[in-house]
Amino acid sequence: DVNTVILHTMVLSLILSIVIYNTLLNSGCSQLVKISTTALILTSCVIGPYVYSDVMEFHRPAVRFMMCLPHFVIFFKTLEAFFGFTPAGAKSSFWIFHVYFSNAVELEFDEKTIEPVKSTWSDVFQSARDVIFNIGFNSILTSFMSAHGFKPFGLCHAGKFYDSFRISEYLDPRHLGNCFLIAVVLQQGLAVGDSICSLIIQSVYGMKVQRNMNNPLLESTSPSDFWGRRWNLMVHGVLKRGMYKPIRQYSSSTIASIATFTASGILHEWIVHSALMYHRIGIPDESLYKPDNIALGTPFAFFLWNGIVISIEKKLGRFKFVHYLSLRLPRPVAALLILMSSLPFGVWFADPYYEGRLFWDQEGLLWTIIKIDSN
Repeated sequence: DVNTVILHTMVLSLILSIVIYNTLLNSGCSQLVKISTTALILTSCVIGPYVYSDVMEFHRPAVRFMMCLPHFVIFFKTLEAFFGFTPAGAKSSFWIFHVYFSNAVELEFDEKTIEPVKSTWSDVFQSARDVIFNIGFNSILTSFMSAHGFKPFGLCHAGKFYDSFRISEYLDPRHLGNCFLIAVVLQQGLAVGDSICSLIIQSVYGMKVQRNMNNPLLESTSPSDFWGRRWNLMVHGVLKRGMYKPIRQYSSSTIASIATFTASGILHEWIVHSALMYHRIGIPDESLYKPDNIALGTPFAFFLWNGIVISIEKKLGRFKFVHYLSLRLPRPVAALLILMSSLPFGVWFADPYYEGRLFWDQEGLLWTIIKIDSN
């Protein structure tokens, strides 16, 4: 199933990169053709995973999740092409655009020549080290988390955003510990895919790739630093070019930020539904899957909350005292405060994946240590 998903992604990306390069990026095409092409591609991105799940009989959550990710990226890269915010260097030739469009990474472009920065042997070796470390660390982390039901600090009462809200439950050290470790699991899961893509692109294509994760959980200095310069920079890039910049042309930065987080929340809701809820049959250990426990709306609430936090940060940043404090606080203290703006509510994002058994299902894609029942 995984090999089929990879092959499907390669073929789909090749076809769409040809279409987009010759329509949306072609100044000679009429606006009607561009609008029609964009609408068709966006629609296919949304319904594609549902169709493939039925036709190819993909029922495992981890495989479906892998299938949704490229459609997510293609959705926003299509928007950025339609609105004219594709990086100039990516448009310099079809080959470069194809590499840019077909891979879930951020290529580095030279500011003067707008050409892709060439990778060095040092970059390739670093990517190879990252692949080995990320796979090894992720396997150990998943083995530990799986042995403790992915809630090593025990069950807590904080849950759906629409449940009765008690601040004490969200600030419970056990709840915060579980949320932090799940954040590490998500970070490392993304890091594995990113490091593998980076190794291939830098060694085969000779193009330098930006690091996707920049230690967001421990070194962020502000919410905007976390989301804009440290966490999942590839998704940040396509959201910024495909959603934020087009909206920013006609509105304030606050409205554009909240709209971008809202769009991200809606697309994450789509991932939850298509990967974890739609037509779930024939999955091992499926007796533990409880679809009624998956609440649509929680990922959206998480991203909307963070959009509001970013907006509040921009407002408070105008005060001299806040600016002074941000410069004087020790880095670990600042990182902790920033983390606490989102960490208590991380359950809103992670809970559907927990209830949908995604974390358990991904064990089949890793080397994991599993405790065997002696009985």
